[in-house]
Amino acid sequence: MLRAITLLLALGLSLMTQAQRLETITLQHRTAEDMARQVRELYPEDQAHISGHRNQLLIRADDSIIAEIHDLVMQLDTPQRQFLITVSRDRNRLGENSGWGVSGVISNKGGSAQVEAGKKVYSTRGGGQQTLTVVEGSSAFINTGQKQPVRTTQRINGRLVDSVEYLDLSSGVYVEPRLTGQNRVELKVRSQSNERDDIQQQRINTSSLDTIRVVQLGEWVELGGASLTSSRSDSGITYSTRRQSADEQSVLIKVELLGN
Repeated sequence: MLRAITLLLALGLSLMTQAQRLETITLQHRTAEDMARQVRELYPEDQAHISGHRNQLLIRADDSIIAEIHDLVMQLDTPQRQFLITVSRDRNRLGENSGWGVSGVISNKGGSAQVEAGKKVYSTRGGGQQTLTVVEGSSAFINTGQKQPVRTTQRINGRLVDSVEYLDLSSGVYVEPRLTGQNRVELKVRSQSNERDDIQQQRINTSSLDTIRVVQLGEWVELGGASLTSSRSDSGITYSTRRQSADEQSVLIKVELLGN
């Protein structure tokens, strides 16, 4: 009985193999490796064996599956769209300076001195735009970070030598556009943040977050940005100063379809 079942299974596999044939489809626009990977996601290996070589897609399957894949390839084998991404950076810097100082002559024998106190609040804005071209299915990196100085002290030949190193805190976002409708585009956004460790100043902590947004072509969209706060205090016999600042940078992008 077991032998009969084995023979039937072998016969079925033989008939299935005989029913399959090899078909070659020549691609015009897409790479064979990329097309094969995309089609393989739709058909299990027992239904179709799909591979790519140069500009040809090789398919081994029965006639009905080959016909389906042929129609699918004709829809997918189109010129890759190109997007024009415009990046706008809006930078807002807020700060506060305050302090007091002594003017006149200071005498150890006593006397008077005029003390001048002041406080100044300032705000500056700046920004700029840049454009880049991205092929559909590829991603572009928009940098919103900066390099920050870190002072280090080393002992060289018995002497302490101070030096300044710059940490590359290249935070930013990866943007991958894909057209989903006549005037709508899907944006796959990966935000990457690099921050200096509070304890080990030369160590960089990295975090990332993936999101998907659907926007209109030609619409400005805010992707977020980066912020940096700092403070500094100095004091002496005749003066005291304090400075606080907050540097915020927001990033907006607009996606347009080239050749549209």
